[in-house]
Amino acid sequence: MSTEDCLIINGNRTAASDGGTVEVVDPSTGGPLATVAKATSADVSRAVAAAQAALESKAWGGILPAERGRIMQRIAQTIRGRAEELATLESRDNGKPLTQARTDVRFRSARDSSILRSGSRLACRRRSSPGTIRFRSAPAVSRQRSRRVARWCSSRRAKRR
Repeated sequence: MSTEDCLIINGNRTAASDGGTVEVVDPSTGGPLATVAKATSADVSRAVAAAQAALESKAWGGILPAERGRIMQRIAQTIRGRAEELATLESRDNGKPLTQARTDVRFRSARDSSILRSGSRLACRRRSSPGTIRFRSAPAVSRQRSRRVARWCSSRRAKRR
């Protein structure tokens, strides 16, 4: 199993439960860009359960918010370090101009690193409108994102029925 044709669930590389793959087409050439694993609803359920278990575990949920913030900062730094590679892949994957893909990667890594440390507490800085910045606690942000994922998964299941 190559890197492209596997899913990463609970930190482990695994094939899709039904072994399905999908070919990703390069819109600029019409040729294949990659073959990737095609996750089933069972795979998504396993991934969501693993994410929930990680959040509730001592390994992630039990560490201080400031430490989680430092980890997220390192992830954002890694993304910034590979920005050109990621922008090129993003451009080839969906056909957007490379300059726009570069901006998207820079924006994402900057936005994801806008976590402010304040002792052992964290706050997430978010621009809600031009010139306005709101601060929310990191746990509130995590809960909100978890709810969005859960709503999305529920809506996807409802549409399939």
